[in-house]
Amino acid sequence: PDKTAKCWGSNTFGMATPPEGVRFSSIAAGSSQTCGIVEEDSSIVCWGKTDTGSPPEDQYLSVSVGEYHACAVRKSNNTAVCWGLDHYGQRNAPKRVRFS
Repeated sequence: PDKTAKCWGSNTFGMATPPEGVRFSSIAAGSSQTCGIVEEDSSIVCWGKTDTGSPPEDQYLSVSVGEYHACAVRKSNNTAVCWGLDHYGQRNAPKRVRFS
C-alpha cells in the first residue's frame, strides 16, 4: 500500500480531501476535520475545518479527532495534547497521565 489517505463521505469543510502525496502511519476523522500522523516524521497534518487550531509541532504516536477539537499522544513522553474549541474543556488533557 502507498499509505496515502483515501477519504469519502461529506466534504463540506474539505475533510474528505486529504493532502496529495503525503504518507500516513494513521489517520482519524471527526465530523468537520481529519488528521493524520505523517509517516516520515511523526508530525500531524489536519485538513477540513482547521480554523479552530492546529497541533503543536512535535512527534506523535496517535491522534483522535472530535467535532471541533483533536487530541494526540506525544512520542517524546507519552502525554496528551489537545487543540481546537474548548467549550467543554476539550483542550484540558490530563497533565501527569502517560498514555501508551
